[in-house]
Amino acid sequence: MQDKSTPKSSKSGKTPQAGRKPISQRTRKTATTATSQRIILTEGQSWPIYECLIGPGWQNPAQSGGLVMAVITRAQPNKRFAVANFLVDMLGRGIKNAYVKTNLLPDTYVATERAYLTNQMSLTTCEPALIHQIVYQAIDFADEHRLRPHVDYAQAAHLLSPRGTYPETYPITFGIDGRPLIISNTPGDDTDIPTILTDLLGPDRAKA
Repeated sequence: MQDKSTPKSSKSGKTPQAGRKPISQRTRKTATTATSQRIILTEGQSWPIYECLIGPGWQNPAQSGGLVMAVITRAQPNKRFAVANFLVDMLGRGIKNAYVKTNLLPDTYVATERAYLTNQMSLTTCEPALIHQIVYQAIDFADEHRLRPHVDYAQAAHLLSPRGTYPETYPITFGIDGRPLIISNTPGDDTDIPTILTDLLGPDRAKA
């Protein structure tokens, strides 16, 4: 007589494992896409730059509100495009947002991605040196005040050339009088980051 407590074997001869849910095709595809993009981006710095776009107001961020979009697009070896977009808060946070997309068909890049970006902010073409200087110096400025870049910056940065590839000669300033300021949409609710750090950490640690 068969012991009823023993689980029946499947046709394949394997005993089903309790508690394990099948992996959906969508989950597999998402994981594969993310892995493929990481592999692709390891060579991103070597691809030729197709174009660079910059938003207005970077010359005088105090008057423009401080938010500037910086975009770099590179041509992949498979004749597709990879684009990295950095939303730079020149007054406070540094890299407020970032993302990267790869394997965009030329028509898709122009009609969809580029059109979307230029619709969000008036963008003009610029030299690669300007994009690199703004992004790298924004990282420096925020780091001085212990403000970290957006979580996706590390991935988007794969499309940037190494620091030092281009001279940093543009007259760019960050913050207000050298201090980071976060502009709020609520009137009278602007945030002075050094003051907050002092209140939370104490004067000694805030200056460390």
